Amino acid sequence: TEKEGKKDVFYASQFEFQIAVKGTKKDILTRFWTGQNINSEKFEDDETGNSDYNRLTRFLLNMGLLDSKKLAELDKAKIDESDIELDSLIGRKIEFKMNKSIKRKGLSVIDIKSIKPVKSAK
Repeated sequence: TEKEGKKDVFYASQFEFQIAVKGTKKDILTRFWTGQNINSEKFEDDETGNSDYNRLTRFLLNMGLLDSKKLAELDKAKIDESDIELDSLIGRKIEFKMNKSIKRKGLSVIDIKSIKPVKSAK
């Protein structure tokens, strides 16, 4: 926590995920950030009122690196978060939807809930 004038600003460790999206002339680098905690606690979304996991947990569930069984084992400390191989995501093809940013006009952001791996054709 740091003071900026009269406000307290809180900083937390986070992951930055970078996604290269094919553009018409060149790849476009898109980013999204998540916290570093994985847990089964659900939070209520201020915008929609729906409840969901935190951004990192939701992303890992959607990508198949985590399932409900593993999530329960994490909560019971039967497995360690380090058992989840984030590096296995490097180079994986994904698809996702974009939403308009609430905070910045004209900006679109990745909808974490829509991310899913692209199944390779055999």
